[in-house]
Amino acid sequence: MLRRAAAAVDRSGVSGDLRAVAFTTAVDLMLRTGGEHAPVLSDGGEAGTFPPVGPAARTALPADRPASGLDHPSTAGPFPAAGFGPTEDLGDPAWDLDESAEHRGWPQPQSPRVLRPVNSAPSARTNPRLAVRSDIEDDGYSSRANRAADRAGDRAADRAAEWAAARRGPERLVAVTPRTWATAPGASEEPWGSIADALGVRPELLDRVWEERGGKLQLAGDPARLGRTRAQRVGTAAVLLLAALRWSGRDGGEPVPDAVVRAEVERLGLLDTGNYTKHLAGRRHLLSTTGSGRTATYKLRYDGLEEARVIARALLDEA
Repeated sequence: MLRRAAAAVDRSGVSGDLRAVAFTTAVDLMLRTGGEHAPVLSDGGEAGTFPPVGPAARTALPADRPASGLDHPSTAGPFPAAGFGPTEDLGDPAWDLDESAEHRGWPQPQSPRVLRPVNSAPSARTNPRLAVRSDIEDDGYSSRANRAADRAGDRAADRAAEWAAARRGPERLVAVTPRTWATAPGASEEPWGSIADALGVRPELLDRVWEERGGKLQLAGDPARLGRTRAQRVGTAAVLLLAALRWSGRDGGEPVPDAVVRAEVERLGLLDTGNYTKHLAGRRHLLSTTGSGRTATYKLRYDGLEEARVIARALLDEA
């Protein structure tokens, strides 16, 4: 039918800017008449006209409609529903189609595509119901789009995790149960791996700052390098000790009693009982203190952990 409409437009001599309109009109006319009428040329041969189609012509049966100028076979050809037969009269070879060919049947409905959610770890953790079903296979466009979205979502999650780690710092607390400080906490545990991860150095370098004796962490080296004055040395020693206990997880996530800090300061020869509390009070922006005197407990703030990281790296570089 499209070829017949195109041939009619060619014979009509319509100007180039009106060919599209003429072709659309020809196809519309042939569809209205069931494919039996072809566009009729005007007497002048310059402009193509088409037979008027009124309500009576549109509603008339094929047998009552007037015959067109072109002699076409009956509509019993390969496409009776379309209302036209082969196209030998237009110079084109007739279509040789099998009557029982599959193309004559209506298209079978395809299985609906499954719009699956983004297969990323954050979405699966947030809502397990959005997990991808492994029993569904789809090699179409949605599968490719989902895979691309999965990769983009994973990259975004990785970037968010890196950003959060940079903001939070590399410290990672080990979930342990609270311990009694009267005993040697973590005597059988290896603390150097966690501390090295927090500082980003090799574990074998940590003996320049800390050491372990009797299952207890303590500071190593000359106390004089911890500061110029006694107050600076006491505050630095407390910060480094609390940071090591936090990074290794030996504080159990709980505040450290004053007895632990006081014993380390005394071992280093820095204890001044009259000014010990004042020395630690000078680091109140780094320490969170609960209670007072010998019943006090200490816990490093985030700024305290950052300060301990800077001091430890400086001591490692000096050694």
